[in-house]
Amino acid sequence: MSAPPFLLGAALLFWAQQTGLWLAAVPMAAVIEGSRLMSRRWEFSREDFNRVGDLCTVLFAALVVYLYLTREMLRALTAVLAWIPLSTFPLIAAQNLSSQGRLGLGALFWSLRRGASGLVLQSIDISYPYFTLCILSAGAANVRTPVFYAGMFVLCAWGLWRFRPVARPAWAWATLVLAAGVLGYAGQAGLMTLQVSLEKAAMNAVFGGGEVPMDPYQTRTAIGSIGAIQQSGDIALRVRAEGKPPGLLRTASYNHYANAQWFAREPGFRPAAPGTQAASWVLSASAPSRSVVVTASWPKGEGLLALPLDAARVDGLPAGALALNRLGAVKASDAPGALAYRVELSPGAVRDAPPDAFDLEVPKQEAAALRSLAAELKLDGSKTGPSVAAVERFFAENFRYTIYQREKSPEPLGDFLLKSRAGHCEYFATATVLLLRSAGIPARYAGGYSVQEYSRLEKAFVVRQRHAHAWTLAWVDGAWRDVDTTPLSWPEIEQGRASRLEPLSDMVSMLRLRVSLWRWRAAASTGRGRGPLAWLLLLALAGWFFWKASALFKASRSAPGEFAALPAPSGVDSEFYLIEERLEKSGLGRRPWEAPAAWVERIASDLGASRTEPLRLLLSLHYRYRFDPEGISGEERKALRTGSRDWLSAAGGLECRKS
Repeated sequence: MSAPPFLLGAALLFWAQQTGLWLAAVPMAAVIEGSRLMSRRWEFSREDFNRVGDLCTVLFAALVVYLYLTREMLRALTAVLAWIPLSTFPLIAAQNLSSQGRLGLGALFWSLRRGASGLVLQSIDISYPYFTLCILSAGAANVRTPVFYAGMFVLCAWGLWRFRPVARPAWAWATLVLAAGVLGYAGQAGLMTLQVSLEKAAMNAVFGGGEVPMDPYQTRTAIGSIGAIQQSGDIALRVRAEGKPPGLLRTASYNHYANAQWFAREPGFRPAAPGTQAASWVLSASAPSRSVVVTASWPKGEGLLALPLDAARVDGLPAGALALNRLGAVKASDAPGALAYRVELSPGAVRDAPPDAFDLEVPKQEAAALRSLAAELKLDGSKTGPSVAAVERFFAENFRYTIYQREKSPEPLGDFLLKSRAGHCEYFATATVLLLRSAGIPARYAGGYSVQEYSRLEKAFVVRQRHAHAWTLAWVDGAWRDVDTTPLSWPEIEQGRASRLEPLSDMVSMLRLRVSLWRWRAAASTGRGRGPLAWLLLLALAGWFFWKASALFKASRSAPGEFAALPAPSGVDSEFYLIEERLEKSGLGRRPWEAPAAWVERIASDLGASRTEPLRLLLSLHYRYRFDPEGISGEERKALRTGSRDWLSAAGGLECRKS
């Protein structure tokens, strides 16, 4: 049974309300509803439906390629799901505008277009599957309000109303559906809460604190976690430098440590001063001496800038706002999804506030061990330079780098300093900060990236997710200085984890980045949000569609205003359909889910043996005439015609009854 056109139109408008695609959905809904009002329909052959199916395949493929090249992977997947009703709309439009009201399977499956199997002649009604697709695609917008569930519930109840058991009161059916809706809402709310909890637990268990700090207020470390830190080889940044690139790019700093987490106490964000040129921002008053260009992708249009310690100015960053805090983090908002910004460097640049009491805090749990070790190393807060050098030698000569921790310890930092003396960068950075603080030297924990790998393919330094790094900021001789005590072997160890397919993924990543940069630069130059790429693709697809559509309708038109009567599918003129209609009016109609043979057996007691046996023979002839590729003979066709008419004449006395 087909879904009513106005139900499909309502589903399309619901899809538009959730995704914001009104420009596409309104004419689509109009076509669906208009098909109900048409007095004449087109006759489509099986080949015509196949062409429409090919068109939908091309539309979907073009949609996938475009979204993959212009969006981050996760957002591309959700966008593809959200746009599926648009790419498959020609199929439902062709079905509704055709006289058959059904699609051949070949329009959906290319493999069923060839061969002698009876499957090639089968057809299906896709109205309810398309209705379901609209509901699922509306959910891809991820608008987490009760409006979505309420709209979905009303539409589904509307669609199910046609299939309610007529032998039961309508109020009972409505009560059960309403109860199912209430339970469904409670269930989905519980599942969403469970999903969030499981995602957090999985991220903490698998990734620990290995991710780059992208929160300027706090970051969780993997200190105390057992197992190995997992990080991917995906490229996060590209760096082009005039001469030697900066070794470290910081995203955030923190000054308070507790329970394996670093926090930014009183960060105090303030707006950055705009420069004299457009898209330019001043971070420090120092005069620049050289520059580097950093290329990054921000799918959400906001993020923390990865900057060297001596960054003085940022050029070519068309952000709506830029803010920096007293701990050196720089946050951009309303920025393009992909951009390349120039960082001007100056040896005297200052964007971090001078130290305060927070920069000397030492947790009570580790205080005794740290003071003892500081005394052993003869660290002196009045001699910051020699003390920092002593700490660097201590870690270089006595510790090794590892990404794997075998045993969980109640005092992981103390065990790292006094027993295992092996860990990853977060151990080294945290231990260095607290060791310097115990000697009276202000220090902060810094997180960001290490620049170390040069790509001949891109002629730039590439910074991968596994190059995420942590180090120390120490107050040395009246200025902040990067202090990295992680053993120099760590880049080689991380490189050993690279996938053999990494060169291929690098090429794909480079292509996606270049397309995204071109798209956003074009959008900035035209002052529009999308740029010309989307319009070029849309115009090309529209032109191709109308070209194919004109050829399709030209073949089906015999004269202006008239349509050619193309051959109907085999068996649609079977007189057995008149018997079905007669029994439907008598209350003995076939149920939507019921096989014809089972239907005849069910009503046999109502018809009696004299009517049932001829009905079985006529059903056998009807099935062969309708679905057998070889069809039936002329004599059998005559028997089906005359037998159906004789049966209808003999059944004139059938009484109407409730099914």
